[in-house]
Amino acid sequence: MVVDKKHINILYTSDVHGNGLPIFYGTNEQAELGLAKYATAVKQARKRNDDLIVLDNGDLIQGTPLMTHYIKEHQDIRPNPMIGLMNQIDIDAGIIGNHEFNFGKKVLNDAMEQANFPLLSANILDEQTMEPYFGTPYVIKHLNDGIKVAIVGVTTHYIPNWESPDHIKGLYFADA
Repeated sequence: MVVDKKHINILYTSDVHGNGLPIFYGTNEQAELGLAKYATAVKQARKRNDDLIVLDNGDLIQGTPLMTHYIKEHQDIRPNPMIGLMNQIDIDAGIIGNHEFNFGKKVLNDAMEQANFPLLSANILDEQTMEPYFGTPYVIKHLNDGIKVAIVGVTTHYIPNWESPDHIKGLYFADA
């Protein structure tokens, strides 16, 4: 029996923490990080791979002076810069990380509305209904040759031990 092999390539970011440009925001010095550099890697990978899944593994929208400035001065009048960059990269999905709550649920909800990709979490539940609070626990990616890949978002359930209670009011974090 001959078994056909299929290669599926996955590119993902994790713990980007607000690094959009390839600089250290505190010193403005060049650095080998940031979504601008990642965008180039994704573009090159798409040229080489028909079946590519591009993900973010969470902790995207917090962590740099850029994001703190955005929250303090621009969140009600401008789109979230990190979500805008991920929209340009055209990722398939993102996972909600623990630091997505650092600025409160409004900032996270606004980011989700601006995203052209689903932000997933199967285990952050509405305290009242015990249904996924953010709606989409998973997505199915359709690849070539009829292959389907499930992408499931799972967020650390330890968030209530770290986060301000006001930022997670009404949420239940089920065991990952």
